[in-house]
Amino acid sequence: MKRLLKRGLKAIWQATAFLRRPILAKFERFLMRCLRPTEALLANETNVLMNHVVRELVRLQRQVDGLQQVIEDLSVANAGPAIAGEIEPAAEHRKVG
Repeated sequence: MKRLLKRGLKAIWQATAFLRRPILAKFERFLMRCLRPTEALLANETNVLMNHVVRELVRLQRQVDGLQQVIEDLSVANAGPAIAGEIEPAAEHRKVG
């Protein structure tokens, strides 16, 4: 009985294919029209977000470069000429005792 019912329903389903195709095509076109503006808005929002991230990255890189330059300037100003392998005088005093 179940097999006969399945066969009958399958035959009806296949027989209605010519009715389903145009309805499904119209439904698909409708969905595509509805979703297109969303894609454009998402693309625009993504561009704005990426521009903000790039600007912030550039700002942070400039800060890092500035700090690195200050550190280099301070290390050059505090240290005299160095000889390779030389022990710093301050380090010698800490070791004694």
